Amino acid sequence: MSEIETDDTLRRRLGVNRVAFWVLLTGSRWVIAGGFALVVFALFVAGGTVKQAPLRPLMQSSNMVTITFSGLVGAIITSATLVVSINQLVLSQEIGSLGTIRNRMDVGTDFRQNTDELLGETTPTDPATYLDELIKTSEQRARALREAVAGSNDPELREKIDTYVDDLLGNASRTREDLADSEFGSLDVVAPAVNYDYNRKIHDGRRIKHQYRESLTPEQIERLDALLTALAMYGTARAYLNGLYIQWSLIKLSRAIIYTAVAALLVSAAVALFVDANTLTGSLFGVDTMVWLVSGALTVAILPFLIFATYILRLGTLTKQTLTVEPLLLH
Repeated sequence: MSEIETDDTLRRRLGVNRVAFWVLLTGSRWVIAGGFALVVFALFVAGGTVKQAPLRPLMQSSNMVTITFSGLVGAIITSATLVVSINQLVLSQEIGSLGTIRNRMDVGTDFRQNTDELLGETTPTDPATYLDELIKTSEQRARALREAVAGSNDPELREKIDTYVDDLLGNASRTREDLADSEFGSLDVVAPAVNYDYNRKIHDGRRIKHQYRESLTPEQIERLDALLTALAMYGTARAYLNGLYIQWSLIKLSRAIIYTAVAALLVSAAVALFVDANTLTGSLFGVDTMVWLVSGALTVAILPFLIFATYILRLGTLTKQTLTVEPLLLH
């Protein structure tokens, strides 16, 4: 790989296989939480089966199950405070004084005017189209830079610019394909946007400008600066949309926790109040039905925490890759 070529996908920069990438980022959080729940359920059933002291006799001699589920009821109720904290985090970004809101509007309007000038047209309101237009502009300016350098007397500069532009165009093409027909609210917009590694491209462009400052003409420097400006505008827009996506995901997380917490609370309370050693006697597939019942109830009880874990995996992974806006290569 050339020194100015980059890993042009998020998965390659993370250094994980497709399965791990699916679990960390692209997979449905509900599906992954369901998979985790099945694993937990299987472990509970296996533990209840191989345990030397059977579960039902233990329930006759102690109130272990009742105590366990009573504790889970308290833990589930406490988890509601987590939802409150998440909502406060989101609301704190939206609620403010008139001056604060006006300032946000002014800053947003100014940035849109800047992108209007950059694109030569009205900035799109759709996030995916917005990013696509910024990438397309960087493609156009990269080609213009190559055309300007094509007549240079410095063959090393021409080769360096060709490699730089080819890398940019290849990364841009794949990103634009992934952005096509994507809708905000899912990872379909954010993940492709992160794939476009503008940080490294800005760094490489500035390095070329410094290294070949004696060979570059004023027109070539102007073309390179125009490209760097387009990349910087893309980085700002991507960081803003990434922040909006994180808020969107936190709202979805709080709703998911509430939905699963209600079910977990009802199941845990029912087991603590109504299940004893004489409940649901018999066996299923050679396993005591009490083991099936308690294992299923425990799995439902911890489902809110599994949902929380799957969202944190995604948001933590995404945030780690987008910690900086300026050209600092943290990965």
